[in-house]
Parts: sequence; structure tokens; C-alpha cells
Amino acid sequence: MFLNTSAGRSYNDLTCYPIMPWVLADYDSETLDLDDPKSFRDLSKPMGCQTDERMREFVSRYDQLGELGDDRTPPAHYATHYSSAMTVAGYLVRLAPFTEAFLDLQGGSYDHADRLFWSIKRAWESASRCVGPSAGDRASR
Repeated sequence: MFLNTSAGRSYNDLTCYPIMPWVLADYDSETLDLDDPKSFRDLSKPMGCQTDERMREFVSRYDQLGELGDDRTPPAHYATHYSSAMTVAGYLVRLAPFTEAFLDLQGGSYDHADRLFWSIKRAWESASRCVGPSAGDRASR
């Protein structure tokens, strides 16, 4: 929280909401083993490089954007910010006043149920393992 406060992040602004990094990586075990390195994410790498496949996808995206030659939109590995008002409201949608903020941002209605936050494990998979739909969504297809 010290770093969040020092960076000007605040609970009063959804676009500058405090950020807590993903540290744990084990959302499958019945009991979390804090002595097992596999319980934690690789903090030496950004979230986009937690798997080799994901890293290749982001490098490919960067290269493709660079090939467009658009000086106004330079290539980037990540096209969205991890702490937008919609992201914050989406994670906290079940808690007032975030429900109202979410509905305001969505034009007054909820999103499709399968796109709403409902699982920390699914959010971890989406953030760390795949670029598109979560790994669970891919397996169900």
C-alpha cells in the first residue's frame, strides 16, 4: 500500500485504484504449500511471460503492430491498462458502490454472465496463461 499511496493511487478514483500484484500461482491445491516455489508466480517475469506460449503471443502482437508502420500508435506488448475503471468495477461488481459504477459503465445493464468475475482461479488463468478466453473456457470448447 505504501507504493500505491506514493504513486497517487486512491480508493476514491476507479482509474487510479490501488494495485495488488499477482503473487500466488496455485489455485488448484486443497492446501497451499508456502514452501513450494510452484505455489508462487515467477516475479522475475511480467504477467505476459508467465508461460512460453503467452510470451510468444505478446511478442507476435508487438511485431504485427510494428509492421503497420503507424507512427500515431507505436507497437506495444499490452494493449490495455490493468487498472481501468471497468476492470476495477468488474472485479468488485458484487459490492456497493461498485455495482452502480459497473452498471453506469455498461450502459445500465450487466454484461453476459460468463464474462463477469466469478473465480479468482479463472482470473489468474486469464491474466497469466492465455491471451484470449481463459484456459477453462478453451478446454470447454
